[in-house]
Amino acid sequence: MNPTLKNTLMAQWFATEQALHRVFRHDARLRLSILQAPDRMILTALDLLGAVAVGERIWLPMGETTTSLTNVLYYLSLVAVLKVPETSALPRVGAPELENPLRMVVPTESDVPASTAPVLRDGSNVLEVRNLQTYFGLDEGTVRAVDGVSFDIKRDSVLGIVGESGCGKSVLARSIMSIVQPPGYIPSGEIHFTRPVNGVMKSDDLVQLDPDGEEMRSIRGGEITMVFQEPMVSFSPVYTVGNQIMEAVILHQKVSKAEARNRTIEMLGLVGIPNPERRIDEYPFNLSGGMRQRAMIAMALSSNPKLLIADEPTTALDVTTQAQILDLMVQLQEEFGMAMILITHNLGVVAQMAKEVAVMYLGKIVEHTDVGTLFDNPQHPYTQELLRSIPRLSRTKQTERLTAIKGSVPPPYSRPTGCAFHPRCPQVMAGVCEVIEPEPIQISDAQLVSCLLHSDDAKQRAEAVNAAAGPDISGEDEE
Repeated sequence: MNPTLKNTLMAQWFATEQALHRVFRHDARLRLSILQAPDRMILTALDLLGAVAVGERIWLPMGETTTSLTNVLYYLSLVAVLKVPETSALPRVGAPELENPLRMVVPTESDVPASTAPVLRDGSNVLEVRNLQTYFGLDEGTVRAVDGVSFDIKRDSVLGIVGESGCGKSVLARSIMSIVQPPGYIPSGEIHFTRPVNGVMKSDDLVQLDPDGEEMRSIRGGEITMVFQEPMVSFSPVYTVGNQIMEAVILHQKVSKAEARNRTIEMLGLVGIPNPERRIDEYPFNLSGGMRQRAMIAMALSSNPKLLIADEPTTALDVTTQAQILDLMVQLQEEFGMAMILITHNLGVVAQMAKEVAVMYLGKIVEHTDVGTLFDNPQHPYTQELLRSIPRLSRTKQTERLTAIKGSVPPPYSRPTGCAFHPRCPQVMAGVCEVIEPEPIQISDAQLVSCLLHSDDAKQRAEAVNAAAGPDISGEDEE
């Protein structure tokens, strides 16, 4: 399927879903499911107003014919369970230029612009992400797991991505790898991956590539690889470690089985596994946690990738093994000359390995700067609170409680209005932060912050709100 067509359908479904929620409020339960069939366009327009799902068929009371759900769209199927009032009594919402504001016009292949020639770039950045959005359509609402993320990664550089659990770090990594599973989808955004091809720097937008297509499959696991959080889950328990690494080598390097085995033994030895000639024939459950993680790194590096994504590579490892794994990754990153995205909760790991840091909160990057500036001069309140929560050796009282960020990350389908961090922020501006959503502000050449504390307009509004509220008349004087 044309990826541009698929993304257009996703974006139009998201807009339609929002319109339906405005009409039916809590009476609408919407679900989006991906179908592998059919393989041709059946309808060019679908009227969702007052649609009622009946078994495997859908009734469209606005003059459309009864149509099998499996033939509604080229690659998508919409399943709606609605409590429908009289269609004539429904309010008019949405775009006024449409005769039916909830009509979703599905473009045909001819409506999609023809694919252009590959973009040629200078190659200074191996990855450029622009306004990436990754959403999940759930019964509770739409989860904006990644919401407008933009960043660059230079060659031979390490970008650390930090934040609490539930901030969208792993979903961002999976979006780059094109392994987001339904009901997840990417309504908009660009992921430009640049690498040399036949002596020329070629750039592809990974969002536009078919996730199951030959080109994306050659990039995934070959030129972009990933170390997952838990290798015991990532490795199949019914195949040997060597068998699984050899499969990746044969797929991406087109070598014989004997050559793949030799390459696998070489990689297992390179990552510090003793007796690789014997370990290659062992199953994942025969290895310790540290060895499994080393084997996962060996698989990721077996194809000499241009970009390695390490998603919390030291999870569930003891402190000594963590240090060994981190030292190994630093050594291999310098040896292979690859770029790396390091996802972690541990700011100490970031200080040791990363050159640049992006702090994520609820799907957005709230601060992006170099690692030195992050620790010396953090500007976003969330970053400041993360740094305060780090245990310090200078504490004199062992009975003193560790600093913690108040509250917790809100449910992603129930995001706060305005700044997403304002319910937990110690520097919140009343009447401003809960209303205005902050935009990225360039504090310096190396520091980007999304916070209203650095917006002159927001400060003026806060002063106006405080002036309108008047002086404190509680009658209690502060001592």
